[in-house]
Amino acid sequence: MLPDENWRGWRVAPVVVFAAYVAVRLAVFAASDNGIDFHHNAYDRGLFVERWLANFEVVPDAAYGPVGYYLTAATMALVPDPILAPRLLSLISSLALFWIVAVLARRIFGVREAVLALVLLSVHPHGIRLSVVGLDMMPYAALVMAAFLAWDRWWTNPERVGLAALAGFAFTIAAATRFEIWAVLPMVAGLALLRARRAGLAFVAASAVFPVAWCVWQWRQTGDPLNFLGISQGVSAIHMAGLSLFERAIAWPAVLAHDAPLPTALLALAAFITLRRTRRAWALMASAAWTFAVFETQTLRGAMGTNETKYVMPLVVMLIPQAAAELVRRLNGRRFEKFIASGMSVILIGLSTIVTLADNTRFAVPGGAVEQAAFLRETPRRPERVVIGTSLQGWLLVHADLADGRAVLAAPGPGGAFDEDDLRKLLDEPCVRYLAYEPDNPVDFAPVLELPDETKAERLGFTFTRVFRSGDGRFAVYRVERPDSADCLGP
Repeated sequence: MLPDENWRGWRVAPVVVFAAYVAVRLAVFAASDNGIDFHHNAYDRGLFVERWLANFEVVPDAAYGPVGYYLTAATMALVPDPILAPRLLSLISSLALFWIVAVLARRIFGVREAVLALVLLSVHPHGIRLSVVGLDMMPYAALVMAAFLAWDRWWTNPERVGLAALAGFAFTIAAATRFEIWAVLPMVAGLALLRARRAGLAFVAASAVFPVAWCVWQWRQTGDPLNFLGISQGVSAIHMAGLSLFERAIAWPAVLAHDAPLPTALLALAAFITLRRTRRAWALMASAAWTFAVFETQTLRGAMGTNETKYVMPLVVMLIPQAAAELVRRLNGRRFEKFIASGMSVILIGLSTIVTLADNTRFAVPGGAVEQAAFLRETPRRPERVVIGTSLQGWLLVHADLADGRAVLAAPGPGGAFDEDDLRKLLDEPCVRYLAYEPDNPVDFAPVLELPDETKAERLGFTFTRVFRSGDGRFAVYRVERPDSADCLGP
């Protein structure tokens, strides 16, 4: 049985857990790369921000919310390194997230639940990984949980219009970072109106500021207020084309079981029943359930790719407080329940350790990519340029020393899939003389440009001559020749 809430140790425990939390993340930060695992954006983000700041516009990118870019730019103002700065932003955000979860779980459930929530957060393997890579997931998770903290503060003071507006504004900032939270905004808006009409209207108005402004901007730019959603769905359709309906149906439950990991997911699932009368937790619990439902539905439709497992981390963070509350209930229950809860705790720590260590190995850069980068550092002569169409775009851009404008990054058309016209446009860029190629990469242009395993081939009016192939056969570089090749001369 756990000590009651008056036990002095509960006051010291968050500091002890925080020390372990920081130590693990610093160790992984030092031992790992910048996350080629989830998406090449981990490397691209800082480089994109550099280019954006050089040609500043209020909206950095039509497909992504701007707040993540603003935060990265602010970090780069202090640490002018496009690779290190986004990683530091993630690390700092993870530290902020720790204390946000601590306060929120304590407000809703109690001191013991808060401490165990911090333990679950500390051993969440995906959370560890996303604390050290240059993606916007960790800042987003911190902003989402800060929004729910502001919500809870208003929920306990329902007539205070200012608190309602503050909570709504917190949600609109989260919505301006990533779009997953948009799915739950109508639900929390409905709960706000049921809680208090006047203050609820203030919440709704404040929470709608960014979504309305963004949709108006999209409409004025493209004629479609939801154009930004179509971009990502088009790319996801490529990933999902080869998966059966059954594989799609089990994909997100499997991801959640692996990355929560499973004991946390099971505790959170049980809490949906045992904590159903805890009204203060309704918004957080319902938002987590609805987010998972949207993920599952979109994946079944083929509009969301299971390769984007980074999405699961903010969802797990939303589930952690209720999982901790369920764990406290079990540990204070009958002997059998204590035995089960204790066993799950041991399994949880073991699984988290295994997944974290395996991730650092699994996400190591392939040796063939290292060879390809070394070749590209030495071979192209300025101002010759390289089209990069590999799954490690961002990594190769940096490690082949091509971030000076000599790289042409593969970018599909509006439908999210490459066609021959998209590829011709890339190859027709001035001074393009090389192609970084990955034959087994199904997402970029390998399906459009199938180069045989030979040294020379004619395709699309260009001549491709293989000048490099990695030892593992996964990566290659082709010299690209075209009729007007004399228009670009090296020094």
